[in-house]
Amino acid sequence: MKKAVFLFYITLMSFSYAQQLPVLNLRTEAGSYSHIGLRGLSKNDICVILGSNSPARPVTDYTIYIFKDGGKIAAYHQKSALSYENIELSEENRQTLFKIIQSGKFKKFLKYDQEDFEYKDEKTGEGKFPIIDTNYNLTVIQNGKQNTYSYLSKDYLKSDHPRINKTVLKKYAFILDMFRNVKIDKEH
Repeated sequence: MKKAVFLFYITLMSFSYAQQLPVLNLRTEAGSYSHIGLRGLSKNDICVILGSNSPARPVTDYTIYIFKDGGKIAAYHQKSALSYENIELSEENRQTLFKIIQSGKFKKFLKYDQEDFEYKDEKTGEGKFPIIDTNYNLTVIQNGKQNTYSYLSKDYLKSDHPRINKTVLKKYAFILDMFRNVKIDKEH
């Protein structure tokens, strides 16, 4: 009986620890993001904004996750400034999302800057290469600070363009795929 109580206590402690928010090392002062309703973020809340837009569609679609201590996550999908749908998350999805923001890969990626996606060698050509693909955005906000990244799809890993930093792009694609692999249901 004592073993069962001990195991239950250890499981409960590890579950509650897993729901605590990490303190992320973010660099830039956060914008207002009032167009997607983020004025009410509490101090330690973590907001992750995933966006995508393609040349064929100039409007950016956003999926927004707001993480709070204790395992709460508010999530929604925004297709325009005035239109959004709540996202219903299962307990499994909540745990998976918390594991993502607590993962070493996520925290290590946040050490990169936007400039790290491309090499700055003068010999590789003028300006950036033409963007004819979908652009993916990731913004992470906590405690009034943010990191924002915007780059092309992982299809550019196959490119031989000398300015693409494939190491950073591969890590970016991995982070985006972790979030995309969470199956979500939208309320209508």
